[in-house]
Amino acid sequence: MGREARLRLPAEVMLLLQEALEHTHFHQLVFYPIQTEGNPNPNEFHRIQTMSVRYLDFISNCVRENTRLEVFRLVNVTIENSRDIDLLCEVLNNKASLREIEMTSCGTEGGVFREIFNKLRNENMKKIDLTYNRLSNLRPTDVSEFLSSNPSLRDLDLCSNPFNEQDIVYIVDALRHNTTLRFLRFRFRNPPTNFFLLDYAIFDSTSLNAVFDSNHVCRLFLDGITSNSTKFNTYSDPKLNRKKKIYALLSKRNRRRENAAVFEQDGIAIKHIPQILSLLKPFSEHCHQTLWKQEEDEVKPLSIAYEIMRDWRMPELYNSVLMDQD
Repeated sequence: MGREARLRLPAEVMLLLQEALEHTHFHQLVFYPIQTEGNPNPNEFHRIQTMSVRYLDFISNCVRENTRLEVFRLVNVTIENSRDIDLLCEVLNNKASLREIEMTSCGTEGGVFREIFNKLRNENMKKIDLTYNRLSNLRPTDVSEFLSSNPSLRDLDLCSNPFNEQDIVYIVDALRHNTTLRFLRFRFRNPPTNFFLLDYAIFDSTSLNAVFDSNHVCRLFLDGITSNSTKFNTYSDPKLNRKKKIYALLSKRNRRRENAAVFEQDGIAIKHIPQILSLLKPFSEHCHQTLWKQEEDEVKPLSIAYEIMRDWRMPELYNSVLMDQD
C-alpha cells in the first residue's frame, strides 16, 4: 500500500482484521493510538490507549507468520507486565527479515520495560528506537548483553529516558567493550551529573594507553549537550578514528610542552617513539584530503615532532632504533 491508513476500530472489527492480516506478508507495521481531531480529550486518549494494550495479542498474531516484515513500530502502547514483553520478543526474535524496531512511549514509571534488554534477541536487526520509555535503574549487564546478543545492531536510540548516574556507568562499560554499534543517541531533560563519562568511553585522553582502549567505532549523539566526544569516531575506519584521537592528544600536550615527560609516565617504551612520530605526517595529509577540519586546539605535525625530538632522550632513542635494525 502506497498511502498510510489511519483507522480507529472497535474490537469486533479488529478481530476480523486480524484474520485478514495473519497470513499477509507486509513489510511494515506501525501501530499507535490516534486522538480525534480538534481539542485533545484526555479521557478519550486514555480509553484508546487501554484498548491498545489489549491489542498486543492482535499485533503479535498479525506479525507471527509474516516472513517479510522489515519495520516494526509500536507507539503509545503501554507495556506493563513481563507477559507483554515475552509475547512481543517471542515474535520479533524469530523474524529474520526484521531490520528496524521502534517502541516509543511504551514503558511505565518503575515498570518492566527494561526487560527488553534481556529478552530482545535478533541477529539481523540494524536499528532500534527506545525513546520515551522511562528506562532507568538498569542492571549491570543489561546494555552490554543486549549489544552482544544483537550483533548486527548499528543504531541505538535511548533519547528521553531518565537514566541515573549508575545507569551511565553501566552504559559506559558496555561501550568500552563493544565494537559493533555505530550510533548511540541520548537526550536528557535533567542530565545525570556524571554524563561526561560517556566522553571517556569514546575518547579517554588521560594517557595514550587509554586512547587505544577507547571505543573507536561508535559515534555519540548528545542532543542539547555540548560534548567533545561527538566530534570523534566520524570515520567508518576505526584505525583512522584512533589516529585522530592520538593526534588530538599529542596536540593538546604539545601546547604545554609535556609530550616527552608524559611518555615516560605512560610507560611508553622508547622503541615505540619512532612509530608515534611516523603517524603524524601521513595522518595530517589524509585530513587535508578529506572533509576533516583541523580543530582549533590541534597544532601542526612539525610542532609535535620538534617538541618530542628536542625534549626526548635522543641518544637512547637513536640506540633503540639501531638495535631494532640489528
